[in-house]
Amino acid sequence: MTQRPHANSGAPLIALQDFVRLWRARAPADGWSLARDRAAMIGGLAALAGLAALLLGLAWLVDERAARAVRALPRMAIKVFDVVTRIGESGWLFAVFILIAAAAAMLAARADRPRLRAGFAVLSARAFYVVVVLAASGLMSQIVKRVVGRARPKLIDTAGVFHFDGFSIHATLASFPSGHATTAFAVATALALFLPRWQAPLFITAAAVGLSRVVVGAHYPSDVLGGVAVGTLVAIAVARAFARRDIVFTTDRGRLERRGEGLVRPALRSLFDRTAT
Repeated sequence: MTQRPHANSGAPLIALQDFVRLWRARAPADGWSLARDRAAMIGGLAALAGLAALLLGLAWLVDERAARAVRALPRMAIKVFDVVTRIGESGWLFAVFILIAAAAAMLAARADRPRLRAGFAVLSARAFYVVVVLAASGLMSQIVKRVVGRARPKLIDTAGVFHFDGFSIHATLASFPSGHATTAFAVATALALFLPRWQAPLFITAAAVGLSRVVVGAHYPSDVLGGVAVGTLVAIAVARAFARRDIVFTTDRGRLERRGEGLVRPALRSLFDRTAT
């Protein structure tokens, strides 16, 4: 019986043309089925309903108190969180991961050892995955913002906590969800899939970004929680979309597995140690 290779057994080379396969490849023959997946759909809808209830409860109990409390914080504290909040800006994150993807692809093309070539190709593919997560989560955040049209905390005295003007294009009516929190948790979730030992610092940093959005008066706590949900779910959804076509990830009994496990570190080490294999 042919045994499926495990992700830790030295996964095959993930080349740049794999990116094109993501969009060209068809879904598996046993793809989505309404009858078979009905339970999963019901569970998903129930989870969304629970999340909506949690957001409404948080907005009712906490949002106004938090928005007014941060106004009394010392100016220095606000300046500190104004720096922290920049971690969640998508522009520099896009630039970093696009550069990593491009540089790793160039190194893969120039590598003279198959294992190093594979390692750099894996790194390039993983960086590309993060770029897709950034784009998808940012787009989803913007769509929800425009559809919901929630007024930002600076309008609390005139509009209140529950002012909504759907399908608005005004920045002052784009409070839900927090885009910075969406970005921070999307990237934290994506990187945690590759760096499980770094989960704690990754999510602590993302949480600090979310808190900063409340402190600087840009969002309510429920906006941040909404961003947490959007960013996390999009990162997982993109990973599973990739896994269905064995790009960057694969699945083993429904669990996500990383392709190319154990190849990236030796490739990076070779940049500083020419004897590395």
